[in-house]
Amino acid sequence: MRHLSYQYLTAASLREFITEQGLTSCQGVVQVFSGASLEQTTRLQLDLKRQLPQFVLIGASTAGEIYNGDCLEQAVILNFLIFEKTFRAQPFSLSLQPGQGLRNTIRTLFPAPPKVIIFFTNALETSPESLLKVLHQEMPACIFAGGNAADNASFTGTYTLLETEVYRKGLVGVALHSDTLQAMQHKFTGWHAIGQAFTVTAAANNVLYRLNDLPVLEVYKKYLGNDVVSGLPNTAMAFPFRVQHGEKIILRSPIGVTQDGSGIILAGDINIGDSVTFSFADIQLLMHEVKTLTALNQAALVIYSCAARKAYLGQHIHPEMHKLGANNHAAGGFFYGEYCSAGQQFDLLNLSTTLLVLSEQQLPPALPFADTDKQPIIPSSLYTLARLATATGKELNDALTFLRQHQHAVNQSSIVSITDADGIIVYVNKKFEDISGYSAPELIGNTHQLIKHPAMPAKVYQNLWQTINSKRTWQGLILNRKKDGSHYYVKTVIVPILDEHQNISRFLSIRNDVTDIVKARQTIRIQNTDALTGLPNRTRLSTDLKNSNIVLLAVFDTRNFKLLNDYWGIEQGDKAIRQLAQHFVSAASSLQLQTYKFHGASFALRPLSQMSLQQFSAKCEQLRTEVEAATLDFNDHVFDINLSIGIGVSGTRAIALAESALAEAKTYYSTSLVIKTEQQIAGDNAYHYIEQVREALNDKRLTAWFQRLAPVNRTSQDCDKFEALVRIDQGNGEVTAPGVFLDYIKKTRLYGALTREVVAIAVATANRFKCKVSVNISIQDILDSQTTEFIFSNLQGHNGQQIIFEITESEAIREFSSVAEFIRKVRSYGAQIAIDDFGSGYSNFAYLVDIKPEFIKIDGSIIKGVVDNKNSRLVTKSIIDMAKNLGIKTIAEFVSTADIYQCLKQLGVDMVQGYYISKPIPASDITRNQQAYPDAMT
Repeated sequence: MRHLSYQYLTAASLREFITEQGLTSCQGVVQVFSGASLEQTTRLQLDLKRQLPQFVLIGASTAGEIYNGDCLEQAVILNFLIFEKTFRAQPFSLSLQPGQGLRNTIRTLFPAPPKVIIFFTNALETSPESLLKVLHQEMPACIFAGGNAADNASFTGTYTLLETEVYRKGLVGVALHSDTLQAMQHKFTGWHAIGQAFTVTAAANNVLYRLNDLPVLEVYKKYLGNDVVSGLPNTAMAFPFRVQHGEKIILRSPIGVTQDGSGIILAGDINIGDSVTFSFADIQLLMHEVKTLTALNQAALVIYSCAARKAYLGQHIHPEMHKLGANNHAAGGFFYGEYCSAGQQFDLLNLSTTLLVLSEQQLPPALPFADTDKQPIIPSSLYTLARLATATGKELNDALTFLRQHQHAVNQSSIVSITDADGIIVYVNKKFEDISGYSAPELIGNTHQLIKHPAMPAKVYQNLWQTINSKRTWQGLILNRKKDGSHYYVKTVIVPILDEHQNISRFLSIRNDVTDIVKARQTIRIQNTDALTGLPNRTRLSTDLKNSNIVLLAVFDTRNFKLLNDYWGIEQGDKAIRQLAQHFVSAASSLQLQTYKFHGASFALRPLSQMSLQQFSAKCEQLRTEVEAATLDFNDHVFDINLSIGIGVSGTRAIALAESALAEAKTYYSTSLVIKTEQQIAGDNAYHYIEQVREALNDKRLTAWFQRLAPVNRTSQDCDKFEALVRIDQGNGEVTAPGVFLDYIKKTRLYGALTREVVAIAVATANRFKCKVSVNISIQDILDSQTTEFIFSNLQGHNGQQIIFEITESEAIREFSSVAEFIRKVRSYGAQIAIDDFGSGYSNFAYLVDIKPEFIKIDGSIIKGVVDNKNSRLVTKSIIDMAKNLGIKTIAEFVSTADIYQCLKQLGVDMVQGYYISKPIPASDITRNQQAYPDAMT
C-alpha cells in the first residue's frame, strides 16, 4: 500500500502532482480535509473526480488541517490511500435519524462486513452517535474512523463530500473491503476531573439540559463564571465534561447552545443518569504523554483530532502533530469529535487524537513509539491546584452524598424526631406523621408525652432521661399511642447532639415500627407452645431441627394411654399428660435433653449438643427407666407408665424416621427402642429415579433396546421378532434398565408418557427393519385413554401387523372386560396379543378361550427350573400341549443356558428368549435376516 499527502494550491499544480505520481493508473480512496470555502472545495472535488474517476472521494470541512505532521489553517489537504492488491471501496450516505428499518438497510448495504469504514458527518444539528452505534452493533469487527465535520470554530455550518456530491446534513462513508487489508487505531486523551460530580437529570442525545436538576447554564455560571457562559461554546472547550458512561470514561466538549438557551449542544451523546464532572488538562503532561511515532513500513497513517484539543493546546498542537505524523507523512484534520473503535467498542471521542493505520502487510501488535523525552515532568501549579480542589471536592461530595442517602434511607424506613435540650419537639419526618396520626404542626412544640401510652412503665422513661442527660445513647422498646387511641411498638434509639462546647443542644430520636414483629413473636410463641403442658410443641421441634446440625431424635409414647382417657375422661387424661410432662422435663434436664410435647401422650426429645447415637440411645434408656419408675396419680388411683421408644437419625427427616421407628416398636410391643436411619429407607431412591425419567423424556434420552424372540424350528415364513425393553440413555455410553425405576414411575403421571414413547419407538423400529416387535402393556396403560388413543393412532398410521402387545396373565383376568375391549380394538389394526408371565398367577386356562392370544410367554420362574425340577418340566409341558391344542404359540423366557434350550426344544416350545439366545441390543444393531443364534440351535 502507498499513501500520499498533498496540499492543494492550484488546479495546475494538482494535475502536475497526479502526473508525477502516476495516479491515473492507480486505484484507491482520496480524503479531502478542507478549511477553504465550500465554493473552492467544490471546484476541487469535481476536478479530482474528472481526473481520477477510479478513486472514491470522501471529505469534510475541518477546523484546521494536518499535512506531513504540520498543522495548517484554512488549507485543503488531500490524502491518497493507494491499494496495490485486490480491494473494493464502497461509498454510501445515510440520514442521521435511525429509523425502524435501519438494521435491514445496513444488512442490505453490507451483506459482507467491510474491514474499515471512514465516516464524516454533519453533527451541529443532530448527533450521529446513536446511528453509528447501531452500525457498529451490526458489524462489531469493523474498524470505524473519521469524525464530525468542523467549520473553524464558528459552529454555524459544516459540509461533507462524497464522490461528486456535497452534503449539509447526514452521514457519508466509504467502506473498504479487502482480504489483505490490515488496520489498527490508537488514541490519546489526558484530561482529568476537577471539582464535584454531577448527575445528568435531563438530556436528549447530544443536548444536555440539567445537572442535579439545575439548568446546565446555571451550573456553568456558578462554577465557571458569567464570562464563560457569555462566550459559549468556545470559552468552555478547555473545560469539557468528563462523563462516566457506564464503565467507560469519555469527554464531551460543548459545540453550541440551543436556540432557546435551555441546553448545551455537545460533540457526542450524553445519557440521563451519567455521572459528570468538569475536567481540564495540564499541557506539559499532555505533551509528555504523546510520544514520537517512528516510521511505519508500507503503511498509511491518517490523523483525526479534535478541534477542542487544538484550541486548548494552542501552539503546543504543532509539536504533538509533528511527533505523530512527521515520520510517516501523515495527513488529517481537526473535527468536532472523532470516531474510534479500538478494542471492538465504538466511541465518539472529544478532546482527543485518534490515529488510523492501514496496510496491506502484517501490522505490528502495537505502534512503535519512541520515548525521546527523558526529562522528568513537573506538573504545573494549575494542575496541582486543580488536583487539590478535586480531591477536596470529592471528599465533600462523597460526604454530602452519603449524608443525603443516609437521610433518605432513614426517612424511608424510620420515624425521626428532633427535640431541644428540654425535650420540646422541633422536627418530625413524614413517617412520624403517618405512624402516629398526628400532623407536624400538632407535634412540633409538644413533648413526646403526647404519644405516651399509659401501659408503659414510668421507670423506663426515668432510665431513658438519666441516660441521655449523661450524654449517652439510649436504646429500647417503647409502646406508643396513636391519635386514634390504638397502640404501636417502636424500637427506639435516642442520641444526644452536642455543640462545639460539648453541651447538649438537641436530642435525635430514630424509631422503627416493630408492631408487626412484636405481634408476630407473640403469635409464634403461642403457635410453638403446647397449651396443655407449656412445653414447646411439634411445630417448634421442626424449626429447632432445621436450625441445628443435630440429627438425633427420640419419640416416647405412653402405651395404652387411650384406655385411661376412655375410662376416666378427657379432663383426667389431660391431668395425666401434665404429670407426664413434669416427669419428662425433670428426667431430661439432668441428661442435657430438650423435651417437646409431640401429640397425645407422646413426647419428643433431642440432645442439646452433639453426641453419638450410642450415647443418645443410652440416655433415652435411662430416661425411660426414670419416667417409668414414677406413676400417674389421680382420684386415688395409680396408673403405671409404660413407654415405647423410636429413634430417628437424619439431617432432614428425623421426625418421620422416629415416628416410623416408634410405630414399629408399638406394633411388635418391643421393650427395647427401635432405631431407623436414613440409609435404611430405600424410598429415597424413588425421587432420584423419577427425576431421571422426567429429564430423559424432556431430553429425548428415553429409548428402547431389543431382545430377540427366536423360533426353535425356523422356517422361511418366519419373521424376525424382538421385545422392546425400555432404557434410559445416560448420554455417556451407559444405559439404565427399567428394574431400578419402573415401580416408582408406575405411581406417577410419567408412566403414561413412558409407555407412549416406547410404543412410538417400537412402531418405528418394526417399520425400519421389517420385523415384529412386542411391547409390554399394563392394565394401567389400558385404562389410560390418552395412552390407548396414542396406540390406536400409531397402529392406524403404520403397519399394525408388525406389533405384538404383551399383557400379564393376572391383569388380563382381573380386568377382563377392559382388556378384552383393548384386544378387540388393536386386532382390528392387525396387531397380535401375547399373555406374559403365564403360569405365575391364576393359571385359569378358561379365559384363554375368550382372549384367544396368538402367543403365551411361559413365566421365567418356571423356565429356570425346567432342567432340574420335574414339577417345572411337567407344568411347562402341560402349558405347551394346551397351547398347541388351542392353536397358540408358546414362548419360553429366561433361556440362559444350552441345557435349558435343549430341554425346551424336546418339550416342543415354539420360541425362546433369553441371554443364551441374545442379549438386549440397541436398535442400531438389528440387521434384517441376520441369524444371531448359537451354534447349538442350528
